[in-house]
This record gives sequence, structure tokens and C-alpha cells, in this order.
Amino acid sequence: MSNESHYTRNQRGLQIDPRLRTPALRGDLAAINRALDEGADPNLADADGYNPLIFACENNHVDCATRLIEAGARLDCHTNQGRTPLNIAARYGHADMIRVLVAGGAQVNFIPQPHPNHGINEWSPMQHAWDCIMYHGNHAAMSALLAAGADPNQQRELEDHDIWSPLVRAVSYAEITSLTPLLLRAGASINQPEITFEFQTLNDPERSGSLRPAQRKVLEYLQAVHAAGGFPVYARAHRSLFVGILSRGTRLPADVIPKIVEYWAHLGWYQYTQ
Repeated sequence: MSNESHYTRNQRGLQIDPRLRTPALRGDLAAINRALDEGADPNLADADGYNPLIFACENNHVDCATRLIEAGARLDCHTNQGRTPLNIAARYGHADMIRVLVAGGAQVNFIPQPHPNHGINEWSPMQHAWDCIMYHGNHAAMSALLAAGADPNQQRELEDHDIWSPLVRAVSYAEITSLTPLLLRAGASINQPEITFEFQTLNDPERSGSLRPAQRKVLEYLQAVHAAGGFPVYARAHRSLFVGILSRGTRLPADVIPKIVEYWAHLGWYQYTQ
């Protein structure tokens, strides 16, 4: 059988090898290994720009993605609409896939360049991770990206042309409460005009009635962090409280220990979730 018979040629003359395409979709690592051993190219894409690595990421086949990366699959590839392996993993909340891609060299803040013939989506992985939170309630992707060094202050223009950072959105959609300390720990700035405006609302008796209860709690927490002089200072002060407690030498009840660990991890946020 000739090599040509292995390929599907699309309208632009590019080729994608079905020996990799189908296994990447299905998660068939053995078939991927055979195809690569036979010389299949992991970087060939179809007419829409989809290649085996993108298919594996979309379907969360971590072992297949790992093997394709080892075989030379490019991590900065993207579809015609700007879907990269990393932002696909972020959009669907595939945290383990994110870690594999980052370990392989994927850039956590990468945004594809616009293509003149396509309505490309100029979003970073962090911006896709936010959509995963909004639509699926899954925080794992954003946590993995922040741990990998993603920029917590990266802004995104919304459909109404407002430009919001992740922390501004966390304030606006305050029911997603655990994002607040997560973003602050990663270096998100409180000194943003949108947040300063919300502080003014919080402190104005006539306007504060418009705040939702969850939103009020988020703003109270942010204001406490701001008053302390920023998150690093606030965090040190918070930790010192627990150092004092734990250094007393008094045996603590077993049910208290998990609470202390939780409180320590969230650096004071627990006070505003009661």
C-alpha cells in the first residue's frame, strides 16, 4: 500500500493521516504508537487546522497527547479559529492535560495571531479557563494555569466592549467565591479602576444596597487585603495568627486541625464565607 493511500487530502492540499486522527479522537495509544513507528507526521492538519494533538486535547486523552508531544507535535499550533491545544484544555477544564502541555513547553499566555481569512478567537488559555468556570463550574483549569505562571492580570474584551481582568470578573460574578484568594495568591492586582469603583459602592450607604450578598463579601475581603497593604502583607499577618495558635503547645481537638489547614490555605477568605 502506498503512503498516499494513508492520507485524506483536503481542499487546501494539506494532509492529515487517519492513522493518527482516529486514535487521537478515541484515545487509542497503541494505534498512535504504531502510526508513529510507521512514520506518521503528528503535525499534519485538516482544512480547519485540526491535528492529532488538538483532537487528543479536546477529548482529554492525556497519554496520547504525551506521546504526540514526544514525537514532535508542535505546541503552538492552532485551528483556523485560534483553538490551541492549551486553550482547548483550559476551556474544557482538563487540568492534567494542561500540566502535560506546559511540561512539554506550551506557553501559558500564548494568543494566536489573527488569520486574515478567518474570524479567529484571540483569547489566551486563562480567558478560556474563565469560560470553563462560568459554564461548567470547574476551577481546575485556572488553578493549573496559575500554578504554571499564567498572568492573572491579563485582560479580555467582552461582547459589550468592557475590558475585564479575571479578578474584576470574580468580583462581578461573586458567587464563584474561591477564585478570589486563588487570583490574589498568583499576583492579581487589586488596584484596578473597576475594583476601586466597587470599593466606593461598598462604602456608600445609598449604593451598597445594590450589591448581592456574595459580592459584598468578596469586596469586604478585597478591601481588607487592600487596607493591609497588599496581599503579601495580608498573607504574612494571617499566617502569623495561626503560628501563634499552633505554638502554644496545647493539644488541639482532631476536628479542628482540618479547619486550620483550610483556613491557612485560603488566607483569611474563610472569614467572608460564613
